[in-house]
Amino acid sequence: MATLRVIHHGTVNVVRPPIFILFQVTQTIEVMSPTCAAFADQDTLVTGSDDSLVRVWHLAWSVVISSSLDGSAILWDLNRGLYVRSIWHAGGDCSCISSRSTNLRCGYIATCSTYSLWLHTINARPVAILDLRSNVPRARVPCVTSIAFHERDYSHLGILAIGHADGSVVLYTWNAEDTSEDARAQWGFLKVRDLEAEKNDSASITSLDFIG
Repeated sequence: MATLRVIHHGTVNVVRPPIFILFQVTQTIEVMSPTCAAFADQDTLVTGSDDSLVRVWHLAWSVVISSSLDGSAILWDLNRGLYVRSIWHAGGDCSCISSRSTNLRCGYIATCSTYSLWLHTINARPVAILDLRSNVPRARVPCVTSIAFHERDYSHLGILAIGHADGSVVLYTWNAEDTSEDARAQWGFLKVRDLEAEKNDSASITSLDFIG
């Protein structure tokens, strides 16, 4: 994955595609000015500075997300214990956010309400939305009870698993392949696979996790 580093006045800003979101801000407490930077691996950044020292930084998220009946999801900074920003679902009585998940490797946040699934960056910038009512009668819209990202360094395809009250699971990815060449990229969800529950086992999915 391509990464862009911006260095200025003691701060290293790390941004990543698809839309060059702000991935990490590393600010130094001591007086120093980075002059160069390189990644040793996906989570380790090495910087050189004008004081002749080489520093090794570990890039890690420290956020937690809470969701509410009013259709909002709030990002909290665990290090400082402070409110960061909010994500909102529109839709009146159907906007209660029932499920959420974060992809700490790429900085994505997924939130799901009664009728919509959203993908945002860690900066609460919208990337893609899926209308769960598409091609489904309103009375048969599946109730989403759990969502989870597939977070693996070896996987080049982003995967989001959606668990339902009827025991079924749907795997989605997201891309901008349907965007015309002369238009701004329009990201959308694409169904990868349906995983149906056994006929005699329709227990609601309460938690999802990828193993292996």
